[in-house]
Amino acid sequence: MTHVRRGDRRAAVRAASFDCPRSTFLWILPLFISALLVVGCASTPPAASPSLYAPYLLSRDGVLRYRVPTGWFPANTDSTEPEKLVFLVRNDYGGSLTVHEVHLDDNARSHLAEGGLLPLAQLTASLEAGSKSGIISSGPTVVRLNGKEMCSYEMEFRQNGDRMRVVIVDAGGHVYSVAALVNGSVGARAAGEIMTAQQAFVATLKW
Repeated sequence: MTHVRRGDRRAAVRAASFDCPRSTFLWILPLFISALLVVGCASTPPAASPSLYAPYLLSRDGVLRYRVPTGWFPANTDSTEPEKLVFLVRNDYGGSLTVHEVHLDDNARSHLAEGGLLPLAQLTASLEAGSKSGIISSGPTVVRLNGKEMCSYEMEFRQNGDRMRVVIVDAGGHVYSVAALVNGSVGARAAGEIMTAQQAFVATLKW
């Protein structure tokens, strides 16, 4: 590597200033700045959407098509839990995404047709809280994603500090819950990334 002393640098700058006419220097300067900006932008490409380049996979029931967010992997190869139609785990094991079907009888389907997803989400949240010793910390509320009406609610589990956000999705003849579980040991940044991955997952669902 060649080392240039401070005095040599100053001499080189002075020489360049004398050799280059002022008009030429003012004309070249904007081009030089533009080149630096192009090089800087090229070295830091924009981050891709969590599911932009992932291929579509098929859920266990053959109804949903989904994409695995970047930084996650499918983990539902074990046939002992067939109720988990989709089960994804974050690479650092700080969170998971699980899809279950919400099974409806004729009465529940009638209520769904009349009142939408909100009453169903309220019932699902109550049952979830009772069965898992959690408390409902937010919702259920109606949300719209890509023009589709859904419902979401959040829960906290004080025993271990875990948090969960559930999105209820009406896929025509089927209703699904998409649960994002955040491990209580992860920080706020990772928790936000897990919720963002859930949103990207739900936004790209097809049926």
